Amino acid sequence: MGLEEFETKSVVNYYPNPVDNYLSISCNNAIEKAMINSILGEELSALLYNVTTDLSIDFTHYNSGIYFVSIHSRQGEDIIKIVKR
Repeated sequence: MGLEEFETKSVVNYYPNPVDNYLSISCNNAIEKAMINSILGEELSALLYNVTTDLSIDFTHYNSGIYFVSIHSRQGEDIIKIVKR
């Protein structure tokens, strides 16, 4: 039996949710891009990173409502649902 290579899925942690001002995100894999979308699917912001595992997203200029944040890494994409107060 040989060794097989496999990629581990990203583990994304985030807080607070609901968010008032800043959303903190950490990931066990390097984050390359984060995208913020409205509940209607409209892309509101695309943030590119120079390979980081921790980031903070400013939600102060967004209206109250529901948003989806897509976290992109080499292991794929994770989508989290965020409530802005």
